[in-house]
Amino acid sequence: MALTAVAATMMSCAGISSMEDVAGAADRATYSVNSASALYTAVGKANPGDTIKLTANIKLTKQLQLLRNGSSSKYIVFDGNGKTLDCSSFSGWGVKVNGSYWDIKKLTVTKAKDCGMVLQTGGNNKVSYCKFTSNGDSGLQVYNSAHDVTVTSCESYYNYDSANGGENADGFAAKLSGGKNIKFKSCVAKYNSDDGWDLYSQPYTVTMESCTASYNGYINSSLKTTKNGDGNGFKLGSSKKSVSHTVKNCTATYNLKYGIDANGNTAKMSFSGNTVKNNKEGQISSRTKY
Repeated sequence: MALTAVAATMMSCAGISSMEDVAGAADRATYSVNSASALYTAVGKANPGDTIKLTANIKLTKQLQLLRNGSSSKYIVFDGNGKTLDCSSFSGWGVKVNGSYWDIKKLTVTKAKDCGMVLQTGGNNKVSYCKFTSNGDSGLQVYNSAHDVTVTSCESYYNYDSANGGENADGFAAKLSGGKNIKFKSCVAKYNSDDGWDLYSQPYTVTMESCTASYNGYINSSLKTTKNGDGNGFKLGSSKKSVSHTVKNCTATYNLKYGIDANGNTAKMSFSGNTVKNNKEGQISSRTKY
């Protein structure tokens, strides 16, 4: 995809500082982006194998929607490059992922009025080394029919839905009809107003491995609580679904309520190698089968 000098200059003016072919792969482009308008353009044009790389912190003007599809051999890479998306200027979710085969990494999503990032439909998406903080609902949620999602080495903290008294803002949520094959690995949820992980009414098994849930139910390091936040480390469903979930080599400490709670889910859980201690109401609730 060769660019003329004029085309390259026009893209630079639009906030895409460069667009270049990846060496040895003429069908793969890299978009280096430093403005909201350029980012909306890039995600709307990205093809399988392309990379979108942030080169500056960006204040979004509307929800960022990742709707395009990569492929099993050519993911679309969204490289946050350690930069931040500020979602404070609009209502709703900050980032919506409805496409498939996205590799999202090294991105911070903050100050959304609702969830920071929602994977709503689509599948085979990866999220790694991202941070979700100070959002008005859950930091990251897998929802609806989104399937085959792997979240690795991410952090979610200081998320708080003040309008609901802290009732809904979890660190990570896979709830309300998420799809199959959802996995969290080496992630950290802390100081979220509701739960660290919430699998409420999730119809398929979710795996959490080497994850840490601490100080949930509190909204800051001064241990301030809220009116309606639950404060479980790992909430594993509800009475509406009987589904076994896997918690392996995880840590749940200093949460306001339980370290682990099935929350009415009657299925037998798969637990191994976990550390659960110093949670205020209890460690593993008596209604949790394992």
